[in-house]
Amino acid sequence: MSLWAMLLIAVPLQLLIVWLYFLIGRAWQSEIHSDDTLPFLTARLLQRDQVRRIRKALKAHGSRLVVLARFAIFPTGLLGATAGASGMKPVRYFPADGLAFAAAAGLVVGAGYGLGLAQRQSDLWLTITGAVGLVALSGLLTWYVRREPKQRS
Repeated sequence: MSLWAMLLIAVPLQLLIVWLYFLIGRAWQSEIHSDDTLPFLTARLLQRDQVRRIRKALKAHGSRLVVLARFAIFPTGLLGATAGASGMKPVRYFPADGLAFAAAAGLVVGAGYGLGLAQRQSDLWLTITGAVGLVALSGLLTWYVRREPKQRS
């Protein structure tokens, strides 16, 4: 299967799935907050402690968290459901998530192409250094997204 065919299949599915989580979060807003009337599987996926922590981070960072989460190692479906349940407006969420997804997908495809080209034309060490740099950047963003927001006095 060609790269373009995979992208044409994967990109809409990835956006659709996360955006459906957002809409489910909006629809089940009161149930997610109470955590006692959700169906079993949904209650297992949307654990109350995780939702509370992400809700705090969303209040502190807003749509910036939505953008950074696409570049981090972070469950974007959980973030989408929490954003929907937290009352984030679709007008803010969908453009932020869509643009961040496009940028993150472009970065991944571009990095894969660039690192593959570097491996064929240069030394293996350049490829390893580039891959380690991308993993470090993703790890740093993951730490930033998952850290507890500072309490304002």
